Amino acid sequence: MTELLSPVSSPDVITPYAEKQSIKHWEKNPSPVLKDANAAVQKHFRKNSHVINIAEGNHFKDGVFLAPEFSGRQVLRIGQRRGEQDWFVRGGSAHNVSFGIIEIRDSETGEVKLLNVAVKPFKQTAKGIIEIKNTLKVLDRGFKTVHPICFISEEDSGFLVSVARTDTKTLDSEPWSQFHTGEFLAKTYFEQLIHRNAVLLADLHASGIRHSDPQLKNFWVTPRGNVEGIDWEASTVYPIPVSEESFLTASMDDLPTYFYSLCGISPREDEQRSSSVEILVGTRDKRWQQFNDLFLRFYSLRAFERLLDDFAIEGDRLIELFNDADNESQLQEMLKTNLGI
Repeated sequence: MTELLSPVSSPDVITPYAEKQSIKHWEKNPSPVLKDANAAVQKHFRKNSHVINIAEGNHFKDGVFLAPEFSGRQVLRIGQRRGEQDWFVRGGSAHNVSFGIIEIRDSETGEVKLLNVAVKPFKQTAKGIIEIKNTLKVLDRGFKTVHPICFISEEDSGFLVSVARTDTKTLDSEPWSQFHTGEFLAKTYFEQLIHRNAVLLADLHASGIRHSDPQLKNFWVTPRGNVEGIDWEASTVYPIPVSEESFLTASMDDLPTYFYSLCGISPREDEQRSSSVEILVGTRDKRWQQFNDLFLRFYSLRAFERLLDDFAIEGDRLIELFNDADNESQLQEMLKTNLGI
């Protein structure tokens, strides 16, 4: 019996794959957009010496996806084997991802290999195709992220199948409440995580990649403490060299998105904003200046002013925090100016 490694998120529902997903047998020709994805994925993985299977057309039978590009040599079975049935594990993550295994069998040798996979549903096939293409572009520019395996299309919806990472945690799943205990170790740890997140965003920007949805749930931490980006559906990958002006204009909304996500992580409303700002300001090691140099300089002043306007209701508390921290940075002056203090 094959056992699946523990998924990233604990499953909240376990049902037979066929009943849960109700994927129909295809009788129509694959759509042009799916063919487009096929070409994009195959090009990337062949270039990197990987085998890729795209399930499309009438190639779904009894839970097995057969990819015609390889003349029947590769067969994919999605599910988690428990006894005599294939089961599909529903995850509880923010991305509505499910987890299972892919069984790759060579029809000539009979050799079977099992791979842990994550399956992300898309209500619209086109959006899934966009995520595949953007993910491959991010990989091509040297960044670590999820590795797509195939896209399964069901009429106008579909599923993106990627290699599952069972050893990572998204930033929003970290025990952020520990930060509020005031322990030095906890504060230092979270400051380091946010700083590493800033380094990643700066590197992405320098490579012409705009994430566009930089919420904490869209970044994960590896066992070695590295921060990597995921969920590239809304991202934009600009040609090199990057036009700084167009990049800054397009990314004006990204900064508030990031800060809102950061300030929503505390379980207690009265601690949300002040604690998050304290992380960013960095009452030790002058991390705020580093964060500003790495991250904020990639965004326009208009974006920052908009952020401050949204935080105006907390202005007194923020200034009090800065005074307590004895921080006389340029940010404090901007806060005073924009809040009319």
